[in-house]
Amino acid sequence: MYNKRLNSKIFVMKEFFEKYKKIILIVLIIILLLLISGGIYYFFFYNKGEDVSNDTQTESLNDDTEVDPEPEYDERSSKEAILATYTEAKAWSNDVVLYDCTGMTMSSVELTNTTYYFLGHDEGKYAKWLCTYYSKSKGMTTIIGYDEGVVEGDDEPMETGEYGYLLYDAVEYPSDITAIIDSTDVYSTALENGLDLENNYCNMYLTDTSDYGFVWKVDERSKTEKDDYDIGLLVNSYIVDIDSGDLIIKSTEDIY
Repeated sequence: MYNKRLNSKIFVMKEFFEKYKKIILIVLIIILLLLISGGIYYFFFYNKGEDVSNDTQTESLNDDTEVDPEPEYDERSSKEAILATYTEAKAWSNDVVLYDCTGMTMSSVELTNTTYYFLGHDEGKYAKWLCTYYSKSKGMTTIIGYDEGVVEGDDEPMETGEYGYLLYDAVEYPSDITAIIDSTDVYSTALENGLDLENNYCNMYLTDTSDYGFVWKVDERSKTEKDDYDIGLLVNSYIVDIDSGDLIIKSTEDIY
């Protein structure tokens, strides 16, 4: 009995479909067209204002959003930063030597309604410098910052460890740090050799390298393409002589 009822229902359904299949197909096509039309409308009209893209300076904002003013920074050159931090370092230990000094562009600054990118640098000057000093007598290093003209000492100097001398004592340190060419001149050298700050940004490092000794190193990095560490991809590295300011080498590979 059950099978007869089931077969009867199947037969009725088949008969219904055969009789009205044209109408059913038309209805399905109409529903499909409505769904497609709705998707197109949402993509091109309703969702238009939700596509927010970042340029090299600020995030795009809706017209009714108040834009925060771009923050201003007091950028300083390397010569000023080194002299100021060296005085602080000498008070910490009389035998200090300058191991490295770095001026870095701030990747982003988030305000209430606006995010600004690539700030805190101006033609070889930076809002913040970080200088590392090494004391052989103490067997320690200390990092001293120079933030918009204010010296910020390191509260916790680090021990170099049992074999630290192999690293720090092997460096041919500059005999006179006051004679090191200024970062503004280094910037000019990089600019003359192709530095592109419209599409890229740059960081500066006064550091010791394995192949070129104690030099200025300018890293030009992309504003849009990132590496695995969310840092701009390296475009060029410029190695500049600390005495003459002449370009030693320009490379698309990082130089250590």
